[in-house]
Amino acid sequence: MKKFLQYVAMVVLMLGAILPSFGMEVQAKESTDASCTIDYSASLNVRDETQTKDSVMNGYILKEVTIQQQKDDSYRVAITVPKNFVEWYKGFKVKSGGALKDAIETTKDKAGNEIYTFVIDRYDETIEAWVHVHVPAFNYNNKKYTVYLEFSNVTETKRVCEEAPKKPEVQAKESTDASCTIDYSASLNVRDETQTKDSVMNGYILKEVTIQQQKDDPYRVAITVPKNFVEWYKGFKVKSGGALKDAIETTKDKAGNEIYTFVIDRYDETIEAWVHVHVPAFNYNNKKYTVYLEFSNVTETKRVCEEAPKKPETQEQNKDEEKTGKVPSTGGTAVEDKGGMANQEKGNSKGNTNGNESGSGQNNNQSNTAGNNNSNTEKAEQSTNSGTMVDGTIANFKQEGLVQFVFSQNAQEITTFLHSANTVFENSKYKITLSLNTQNKLQEFTVKQNGKELAKWSNKMASLAPVAMQKTASLSFDAETLDYLVFEAVTTEKTISANVIATTKDGTPVSKTTDISLLPITGGGTSGGPTQSTSGLYTVDYTFIRGEGSGTSMMDQYVIKPAYVVRDGSSYQVQLTLKNSSWITGFTVNGVTPTTISDVNDERVVQFSIPSLAERHNAWVKVDIDDINYHHDYNIFLQFNEASLSKISDSTTFPITDGPINSGKTPNKEVPNKGTKNEGTKGEFMQEGAVRFEFAQNAKEIAAFLQKAKTVFEDNKYKVTLSLNAGKNLRQFIVKQNDKEIAKWSNTVATLASVAQVKTAALSFEVETLDNLVFEAVTTDKTISTNVTATTTTPTPTTNEKITRQPITYKMEADPNGKIPDFITNYLAPYFTKAELVTIDGKRYIEMTLIGKAYGFETIAYIDADGKKQNIEIISSKGEKLDQVRVIRLPFVQDSNGVTKIFVDSGSLGYGAYTLFFTFNVPAVDEETKIEEEDKNNANNVVKNPFTDIETVFSKDEILALYAAGITTGTTATTFSPNRNITRAQLAVMMARALKLHSNKETAFTDVKGKWYQKEVQALAEVGIVKGVNATTFNPNASITRQQAAVMIMRMLEYKGYKATVAANALSFKDANEVFDYAKQAVSELQAQDIMTGSKGYLYPQSNLTRAQMAEILKRSLQLVNLI
Repeated sequence: MKKFLQYVAMVVLMLGAILPSFGMEVQAKESTDASCTIDYSASLNVRDETQTKDSVMNGYILKEVTIQQQKDDSYRVAITVPKNFVEWYKGFKVKSGGALKDAIETTKDKAGNEIYTFVIDRYDETIEAWVHVHVPAFNYNNKKYTVYLEFSNVTETKRVCEEAPKKPEVQAKESTDASCTIDYSASLNVRDETQTKDSVMNGYILKEVTIQQQKDDPYRVAITVPKNFVEWYKGFKVKSGGALKDAIETTKDKAGNEIYTFVIDRYDETIEAWVHVHVPAFNYNNKKYTVYLEFSNVTETKRVCEEAPKKPETQEQNKDEEKTGKVPSTGGTAVEDKGGMANQEKGNSKGNTNGNESGSGQNNNQSNTAGNNNSNTEKAEQSTNSGTMVDGTIANFKQEGLVQFVFSQNAQEITTFLHSANTVFENSKYKITLSLNTQNKLQEFTVKQNGKELAKWSNKMASLAPVAMQKTASLSFDAETLDYLVFEAVTTEKTISANVIATTKDGTPVSKTTDISLLPITGGGTSGGPTQSTSGLYTVDYTFIRGEGSGTSMMDQYVIKPAYVVRDGSSYQVQLTLKNSSWITGFTVNGVTPTTISDVNDERVVQFSIPSLAERHNAWVKVDIDDINYHHDYNIFLQFNEASLSKISDSTTFPITDGPINSGKTPNKEVPNKGTKNEGTKGEFMQEGAVRFEFAQNAKEIAAFLQKAKTVFEDNKYKVTLSLNAGKNLRQFIVKQNDKEIAKWSNTVATLASVAQVKTAALSFEVETLDNLVFEAVTTDKTISTNVTATTTTPTPTTNEKITRQPITYKMEADPNGKIPDFITNYLAPYFTKAELVTIDGKRYIEMTLIGKAYGFETIAYIDADGKKQNIEIISSKGEKLDQVRVIRLPFVQDSNGVTKIFVDSGSLGYGAYTLFFTFNVPAVDEETKIEEEDKNNANNVVKNPFTDIETVFSKDEILALYAAGITTGTTATTFSPNRNITRAQLAVMMARALKLHSNKETAFTDVKGKWYQKEVQALAEVGIVKGVNATTFNPNASITRQQAAVMIMRMLEYKGYKATVAANALSFKDANEVFDYAKQAVSELQAQDIMTGSKGYLYPQSNLTRAQMAEILKRSLQLVNLI
């Protein structure tokens, strides 16, 4: 025992020696980290909603990010979206403080990439995010996703620390706080009554709040309700002093948002609150809740203190203190006035007209956006250390470093958006950082040089919720010279531009040009001022703006910039060039349709007159894209950027005065109908099949464009496929019969960039006879024509083949393991239309019709059983470009999942190469129709596995059980296709077989009549198990979702007398909120009975159900009512 006590004493002594030094180390670390800003480089990977695989979003962001640890230990991450995808992002939020939040700043770099800066809690854990993507050009509209961000390779790149203050902060705070009013910014999160999860109320308040600590120590918090939800709130109380109390003040801001101000006891603990909500429009009536408020990220933003009262020493001192209500302007030096500045600001906001301190009383006539007419402002500004100020430039714009900026127009207005400018000169470049004031409705701030954009800051939040805008932002740029700079501010109301002259602090010019008349802007209007008064031809940049008045319109992608402007006296003539002009079927400016000057190669030059370049002009556009069934029209605005106006010449004539309209047709050439056969009339090209072609004229020239001709005779028609050599300046190849065009190939790329020309191409046509054919080749230099004589290789082209055709439906999707499969599916699906099952002497083929942009597929192949690409035969081809219609034929081959894979590659046209998965709904033997054959296999109750593709499938036993019961037969005699999505018709047939139901009555579903599943679908409709998508449509070939299947199964169980055992809201899946109301009862019951168990706690109710999954679910359901 004695020895044990000695050990204890020794340990105590050791701890006494170690702990103080350990505590000192920790304290030292804390005092250092808290005052350091640390920059890191890192790699970003985005995972999908399930966090089991990478998200397609990885293809549309830059993987390299920067992370900055702030002095308060919070982190900021900068994520870059490449410029090509900037317009696709309509929303981007990252979770911080328990809530998804917008970026605190959005800027653009020199390359045009957009940089989102978010606050995050930490970087060493996966972070939830949300993205809203909208790509109408590809019919990929308003997709919203939850994703997860993972950071790796985090490496410190820079550390800037400040020395810790030597004076004890606590003592200073105690002596000051008692007489100070302190403002804080903070984030608010609302928890539900149980305090275990977030309340839905978070979606109906602004997360950013302000807290003010009063001099007598109570706190006031201001909570903002957005204007769209103001009418919903019928009551709102917060606990203070032990009781729930109403707001002491309710006000509205300029945007119409309602601000509730409550007194609270403290902000560092959860606070009880109560809310009364009434939304009759959604039948959500008089709901009353207890919720809890949590504040985080509380940061001091302002402190106003009063000095403790002192006994006045002299009468003179008291007089001095009385004068502190105004700021002395001696030398412009800032003087601490203990509250006097606040009084001055208050006076200014009311339009104070006091004279300067010298008592002159003279009013300053310069405009002041803040309403200030105080004449002492200009003198104070000119005497500060921030540099020379011109034209009423506001003193709050501080300039540091090597250079001072002077504005030749709109100085007062442009500087309302500038806090400070800092300029250094390094590596032979000026490096400028502007600190922007973003609160005055600022949407964009752009720096230009010689008419080109150097840097741009954009605040997308401005158009969403002004009260939520960040207060400041930073914009940096580098320039080798400071000549011809323009600053441009875009607000919700107007565009303000100003020429910038750079000087040193002593006034020495840095810019080569200080003559204002030579700068890009020579007037003083808020839209950039009047343009040059001389007549001539100019170029000017412009932007199409969305109809709501802010943000760039999609129309901006379908024009060529800059525009041409001719000024002749006081009028302006403008020429714009529209791209993809075949899509633009209507276009007006100020209600007038412009004159079309030319329309060639899908580019239309239009011309119109406007009274002024400074104004914003009303425009309207109609877009019709038949390929993707896109037909819309929009009201938009056209805004010219006068700062970019650049004179080309003194001429008042446009470069394009006329041109072809809807051109592209081959000029008619006189072709002799007959001619003498010359030597070598066949030319040097391969000919296969039933026919040989010979040429009456220009044989060698025409054959130079032909690699091969292949002819077959089917269905009493000659089907000819020409393989063209398109690399020899060939622009068009045309086949005519009896002077009528029957097929045409056109290489539009040849007119754009010869290096991008395709090398080979295919042209197909069908004719009943081969009489009076003409081949015509059009090059960049000439047109070559020849009469064609066709001779058959057999005496009479006949066929004994037995051919049958039957229309079929199909489902197409891009390779799910490829990049952005959903996007590619939506993009390419419109270009594949009609499909037919063609049987030739018992061998089955698929024929499909390709339209629209499918003309750009240089390679079309199918994947055979060995995984190799095999060329697909082109049966016919008519028309050109977007009007081209091609029919292709391929053998009907499927993999083990019943999928036919087709590979397409656009080659030099640049659309990309993709593998597409087609699931063809072929009739008869491929559907589940012949139960009799199964009965033979199931003789003597021996379950024999006929399926070669289910050996490793999780539901193999269930599949065989359904097979043995005659409920399923598979998709072929030897395949079940377990991974293929089950269709509505297939599930209906299985359920009807299980219930032994069929009906001979006429069905109301027009898409079911005469089909193999008609009797089963009709039978289920009669007993209420299926209802169709409407009164006349069942949509039999559509895939069925998990929640839809649950509803059908629940109706089947109820038909057998089963009654639900749980409530509709009993479901406990993590994604239960995604289950639609109509399906909740069914999903709840099937979960309770372990029929639908989901995966890792998720149901994925809106995902399609596979045949393998259905087998398991259906068997369990049938067992519940003793049907199997």
